[in-house]
Amino acid sequence: MRVLLVLALFAVATTARGGDTMRCGDRIVSTEALVAEVLAACGEPDYHDRWLEPPLYVAEEEQWYYNFGSQRFVRVLRFRHGRLTSIETDGYGFDQPPAGRCAPADIVRGLSAFRLLHRCGPPATRETLAALLPLRHGDPARRAGAVRTVRSERWVYDFGAGTRLRIVRLRDGRVVDVEQGEFGGSREY
Repeated sequence: MRVLLVLALFAVATTARGGDTMRCGDRIVSTEALVAEVLAACGEPDYHDRWLEPPLYVAEEEQWYYNFGSQRFVRVLRFRHGRLTSIETDGYGFDQPPAGRCAPADIVRGLSAFRLLHRCGPPATRETLAALLPLRHGDPARRAGAVRTVRSERWVYDFGAGTRLRIVRLRDGRVVDVEQGEFGGSREY
């Protein structure tokens, strides 16, 4: 009976830590790994998003996306100060470029920056902003006046004359809002 209890606890612990590792071929990376260790095991990511902090503009936080094809999940690796802090998924990957052109309706809330770039290509303009927000409830570092830096971006897509611009706000690499702007230009993107 005691052996079964130990095995059950081991299974639960292994399942709980399943998101802390990622397999790249015959190698495994886990949280706390250095950027160089992840590069050695997995190679360059398919998309790499850096969040630069003023005044030195040092990459304090980075988010890497690995697309392993349509049969596996896209893996999102978050780094802070050169160490891997989390490994998450972002739905199934894709084998080929999207069919046809991007339409304004393809830009929806919740879409990751990686998927938005895959669907629609680079925006006409891209601005990066940083905002300080209070720490979330339950954050162990939360105290009166404590804040966290949130990276916010504004991407603008121009679908040409006769179609309104799409002004896309992203927060921490995800689409949080899509607005219509003035009518676009005659240039095709």
